[in-house]
Amino acid sequence: MKINGQQNQLSKIEKSRPKINDKSVKKSKNRSVSSGLLEISSLASELSDIHNDIKNIPDVRTEKVENLRQKIQHGDYEIDYDKLSDILSKYL
Repeated sequence: MKINGQQNQLSKIEKSRPKINDKSVKKSKNRSVSSGLLEISSLASELSDIHNDIKNIPDVRTEKVENLRQKIQHGDYEIDYDKLSDILSKYL
């Protein structure tokens, strides 16, 4: 299946994953399963760190909002109507 001209990522993963009957998978006690679990665990740890970093990013840029709020209160905020109309015309 192709989405936007790119091959589905799930099919790439499935193709690269060894099959149960594949001879490249060793049946030793420690190497076959545990190495795969370690890779998944390290990836999960990295994803968890990234997720936590993203959660710590504020949804609102408070400095910019406060700056605009002060400009509006003091009457210093000026609207560029030409720029505004150009932006709005893209959505009409």
